Formats: sequence, structure tokens, C-alpha cells
Amino acid sequence: MRHPILTFGRGTAPHRALEDIVDKLALANGVPLADTRITGWTSISVIVQLVRDGLGVAATDARMRRFSCSARRTRHGGCHEYCE
Repeated sequence: MRHPILTFGRGTAPHRALEDIVDKLALANGVPLADTRITGWTSISVIVQLVRDGLGVAATDARMRRFSCSARRTRHGGCHEYCE
């Protein structure tokens, strides 16, 4: 995997579901599980910022992303292009 997958905190239902999906895809494609990277975060705003900074890709609920972008527009008058 080129980039870590950023998602909700370890142990949450989304994190566990993503681990299952990534494990199955890795095994089906001959990718060692050690080469997969899923990183859990408790803050959606941290996930969004890390993606903006190019430090990973996100696997989050679209509603959370829209909420984060809406809050950013309110605070800063703008948002990153992926929010549109």
C-alpha cells in the first residue's frame, strides 16, 4: 500500500470492518498483511487534516466529512476542494 488508510479509532465498528476488508483484499492479491497500514484516530478533524497534508487516504463516513467541511467553511470561509 502506498499510503496508510486513516479511519476511526481502533476497536470501533468502522475500524474493524475496514480491517476485514483490507485483510481480504491483501490476501486475494498476494499482499503481505504486514504491508497494510490502517491508522485509527478519534477526531474526524485530525483525519481530514492528515488527508489534506497528503499523509494518507481516509475511510470515513461521508456525513462526517461533510460536517467537518461545513464547520471549516464557517470558521475559515473556505474549504478544500474535496469537500465539494
